[in-house]
Amino acid sequence: NVLMVGPGAGLREFSFENVVSEAGGQSDVYDGSVRRLVVDFVNGSNGCVLAYGQTGSGKTHTMFGPDAVSGAVRDPHPERSGIVPRACAEVMRALEAKRAMGTTVSLRASYVEVYGDAVTDLLGDGAAVGMWQGVAHRALFSGMCSVPVQGAAELEELLLRADAAKRRAATMMNERSSRAHSVLLLSLQQTRADTGAEVGSTMCFADLGGSEQVFKSDVAEMHTREAGFLQKETRMQEAVNINLGLFSLKVCIAALVEKRYVPYQNSRLTMMLSSALGGNCRTCVVVTGSSEKKHAVETMQSMRFGETCSLVTNAASRDNMAAVTRALRAIDEEIGRVEAAIVAKETWETVRTVRKDELHQEGEATCGQEVVVTSKLVGAEAEREHLELLLSRRRVLTGDDIRAVQWRVCCAGVVHGSVSLHVARAP
Repeated sequence: NVLMVGPGAGLREFSFENVVSEAGGQSDVYDGSVRRLVVDFVNGSNGCVLAYGQTGSGKTHTMFGPDAVSGAVRDPHPERSGIVPRACAEVMRALEAKRAMGTTVSLRASYVEVYGDAVTDLLGDGAAVGMWQGVAHRALFSGMCSVPVQGAAELEELLLRADAAKRRAATMMNERSSRAHSVLLLSLQQTRADTGAEVGSTMCFADLGGSEQVFKSDVAEMHTREAGFLQKETRMQEAVNINLGLFSLKVCIAALVEKRYVPYQNSRLTMMLSSALGGNCRTCVVVTGSSEKKHAVETMQSMRFGETCSLVTNAASRDNMAAVTRALRAIDEEIGRVEAAIVAKETWETVRTVRKDELHQEGEATCGQEVVVTSKLVGAEAEREHLELLLSRRRVLTGDDIRAVQWRVCCAGVVHGSVSLHVARAP
């Protein structure tokens, strides 16, 4: 719980799933709120981490850490690294373990910056992503602006390159203030070797620009004169764009709580976060606040935003059942093709074998031998071996008892006929 006193609000208590005080560290935030989302992401569920707060309250520090360790994926600093490098390092370790178990994995990364109505690709030299409403959102989540990631070193290089391309500027509240919203998206595709089942998941990290009052950040006073006219500086326009996006986000959160129409299309930011806010996704909102008295109003607003977010509930479901259904359909189609090949190739072959007659009695004319006549199917041994492999994969997916599968095979007809055995005494 957080207990605070704010102007015009008096004593106010807020309840959250996890609270980290000023004495807490970066690991407390990650272990207490984010790690479970990362584990779910590796296991096939969608996740999102959303950082919200006033300018200078520590959003970017919490998400990435200081500049020196903001992209340290291969060796995250145990105390200073933020959520993103820790999560990326854990994902890469988990994927290496999955590869060792035979699972095929494919990881891709997208990193964009939202500035007003403009969305730029931080991994693509600042190229524009989508020129009208909705296109940027589809481009991001369909992988049009993503790059493949093979290892931790490559992901670390991508994070550092994107960090260098971000909009930053000094204001009265923060020496290196983020002047736009940034969204990092990891897309993971996995295929199991034993069953062929495919599972896809996404993990989104959104570092929102800071909500701020322009008179506090002093951007309203940043202006120049040009041709005799007063011109507003870029810092003022940046503050307006940030606040408009955050206002649209608050409207969408309120609509989700009230179960009414959600106007995601009001801004590019809410379009980007629509899947995380109202889709099949588990989202963690990290709210940062300042304990200084002069920032009490902004901190109170941030706490209220976090409290409202906690009221949003989505009926999220994992896509595993759909993946299993697709895998079963593919296996059944392959079984049908193999069965047809067996029917076309197999023939019955009769084999006569002479062996000792264990029941021979003295005086019989069989000379102590008997002839065993067996019939068996031949000509499609490789196809039958492949069929057994397919049936084994199917049993793993469905959990069927092996006897039920054998019954299904026997009912398929002569293709799965058993060997017939005839025994005759030799004359």
